[in-house]
Amino acid sequence: MSSTSRIETRQYRVGVIKSPPMGTIASMVIAATPVAAYLLTTGRTCKIRKIHLFNGQAAPVLVDIGTALAPLVPAIPPIYIVNGMELVLREEDIPDVEFTADITVQASAAGAAPADVRCVLTVEEYLGPTG
Repeated sequence: MSSTSRIETRQYRVGVIKSPPMGTIASMVIAATPVAAYLLTTGRTCKIRKIHLFNGQAAPVLVDIGTALAPLVPAIPPIYIVNGMELVLREEDIPDVEFTADITVQASAAGAAPADVRCVLTVEEYLGPTG
């Protein structure tokens, strides 16, 4: 009796990790209305790999991350951040959501420099179908 082995081939998508340019980090202030935090490259999808938040307000805030500007459509649960603190969420702490549109963020209170709410996202972009 002869045995034959079957070789399966899978197509894995290779992602490209992207972070915003340093110049935009200083100006990324979240408002009480949705603000574009990451503009997705045409024809690609992406997943958030790292979220870095700072709350310079006098009170705690909730930060929503999702899509669309009017109104924001939440993609993950709101993130609570204590006043005067920064919060870093890594890949294992972020829900595995694949975005097919620009990523927007919104704080529960308006930020006014220097006491503001800031957000920096690191994403992994994929070329090809979602999955």
